[in-house]
Amino acid sequence: MKSSLLNITATLSLIAIALAASPRSAAQADRSRARDPASSSRLDITRGVLIASIYAEERSLRHYAGQTLWNTEGAGLGTLRDFIVHPGSNRIRYAVVSSGGLLGRIGNSLRLVPFEVMQHDAENDRLVVDILHARWLQIPPVRDEDYVADRFPMNPTLHQELAQRFGSGGSSSTASAPRSASPGPSEFDGLVRASEIRGKTVSTPDFTVGRIENIILDLNQGVAAALVDASRGLIGTTAKYLIPLQRLAIANSRQDPITTSLTRADFDRAQPSDYGLQNSSAKIERAENETPAPTGRTQASTPARDAMTESARAVRQALDNNSSLARENIQVVPENGKIILHGSVRSQRSKDDIEEAARRAARNGEVESRITVER
Repeated sequence: MKSSLLNITATLSLIAIALAASPRSAAQADRSRARDPASSSRLDITRGVLIASIYAEERSLRHYAGQTLWNTEGAGLGTLRDFIVHPGSNRIRYAVVSSGGLLGRIGNSLRLVPFEVMQHDAENDRLVVDILHARWLQIPPVRDEDYVADRFPMNPTLHQELAQRFGSGGSSSTASAPRSASPGPSEFDGLVRASEIRGKTVSTPDFTVGRIENIILDLNQGVAAALVDASRGLIGTTAKYLIPLQRLAIANSRQDPITTSLTRADFDRAQPSDYGLQNSSAKIERAENETPAPTGRTQASTPARDAMTESARAVRQALDNNSSLARENIQVVPENGKIILHGSVRSQRSKDDIEEAARRAARNGEVESRITVER
């Protein structure tokens, strides 16, 4: 008996030593979150109103728009233009991909990709599908008038036929399929382009909440939320919030403002979100030692950083206020003392107009354009 107890003690000691000697890793951060239900919930952008972290923008529509959609053989199929969402379920339903076309016309170049057939290559932060290029070109494009009007005449049968054009994927060890189930019959009603929600005002019968600055995408869960820049009249600060699309009454993509049943109490109870933080091992390492700073509340600032942030916001506002420029998916990022413009556009004219508008709005800030023109 004594010998058995000694053996058990020795075994436990060896396990403890091994755990103590193991390096800090992303897995440790994940286990830490698992022990903290509140922290785990902050990674789910559909559980309720959350105070957005400063990293949320790194998983936004503007971040992914302009990136290349790849097949599992490493060939580029086209450029991610937009995502189509179903607000009633918070789900991302399709990616909109541009792959050329006659004279750049929308209907001749845009194709829909069911989100459940896509894989997220987390290591390279890109989306991948299992389809040969020749088969890709056989997918019928979206008609001009349907795309502009947000008419997507899909039903379970058509959706299944489209999804079956793609393989099961899984050839990349770093890619994982987004966890988005095939839509039910009711989820083909109310589909809207994510870009059309961006820029709208959110309000209740009693007060204005703020403006939808971006659409945040969780590519692993296949869900989306609105990043709302709250008005000072709501909480007396410039904090930004993640609001599940399901909590917004989006009847169609043209309505503005968008109404919500949320109350001041919902925002008062909002907890800081670390969504976006877990996507980088370096950030995870830092997260184990510090609480993520919610945007606009406890974030450290300097005069230079504040000036760059304000300049970037001025550029973003200038682009969003121009109806023709707002349709282009351009990301505005303050970086190393400059305002960087990312994304792709359909014409040189659009590129020139965006760059000119950005330089005017940035005032004394230096603007560097990394915008490409689709061919």
